[in-house]
Amino acid sequence: MKQRVEPRAIATGFDSVSVCLSKGLGAPVGSVLCGRGAFIKAARRWRKMLGGGMRQAGILAAAGRHAIAHHVARLADDHANAARLAAGLTKHSALTVPAPQTNMVFVGVRDDLADAFTAHLARAGVQITGFAGTALVLGCILAAVTTGNAWWLAAAPFAGYGFAWVGHFFFEHNRPATFTYPLYSLLGDWVMFKDVLIGRIPF
Repeated sequence: MKQRVEPRAIATGFDSVSVCLSKGLGAPVGSVLCGRGAFIKAARRWRKMLGGGMRQAGILAAAGRHAIAHHVARLADDHANAARLAAGLTKHSALTVPAPQTNMVFVGVRDDLADAFTAHLARAGVQITGFAGTALVLGCILAAVTTGNAWWLAAAPFAGYGFAWVGHFFFEHNRPATFTYPLYSLLGDWVMFKDVLIGRIPF
């Protein structure tokens, strides 16, 4: 949308495409997998074998169809709002804000101001936690290897998810996604950690 390129042009050269209907499009859940007939037939079989089928999902499908019909053009508004937010944040010398490419804005805060920034957002009703869990998991694994003490491995899940659990239970008062989708949550953490290490996401 931001690049003003038709989806057909973006998908050219690929055998399959997955399109998320939530997030920017606003549907509660759902994605659409596109491909040739044989590919979709195999995907449906794998979905069923892995327990991904849903009964009486028509109401969710209706929300997805509404999102496709009415919300695609509104992605431009999201991109404009993200650019406006980033432009305002860049005026603060303590923040590092790369130019947003879509509707996601990434903000880096100086280490010496992290605690004060967290407290400032908390007073405005915004709760955040530091990005440290994945690094602590690596530390636990390294400690287990170097010391031969398996208890370090037992501590790894708490080190990795502890910050998120505290934030959810004591500040946001909701249930962490880790409990419902542990694999997806873990993979997402490691992908983000990789992006931080290679400089794709500022830390």
